[in-house]
Amino acid sequence: MVGHQQGASWFLAQLKPNSTQIADRNLKRQGFETFLPLLRETRRTGARFTHALKPLFGGYIFFAVTPEGPRWDKVRSTHSASPGWWPSARGRSRSTGR
Repeated sequence: MVGHQQGASWFLAQLKPNSTQIADRNLKRQGFETFLPLLRETRRTGARFTHALKPLFGGYIFFAVTPEGPRWDKVRSTHSASPGWWPSARGRSRSTGR
């Protein structure tokens, strides 16, 4: 987490399938610091080995909210973030009602 901001609160956003890079780019454009841990994956195809970076936690991205930064509820409108878990105005999850 290079450039970690003092006083930041970290949250986890659930993403729509196959949209990790889009969400990372859009959150950064909105002014959020993001953290997306990647894992190097090696696959064998015939006699060749290929390497790829895959998210350690597929379908999720961490983002930081600071008092002076953008409001966290802007994440709701971020393209590729899944709205299923966002808290409602009373602090209850829309999907579970808890």
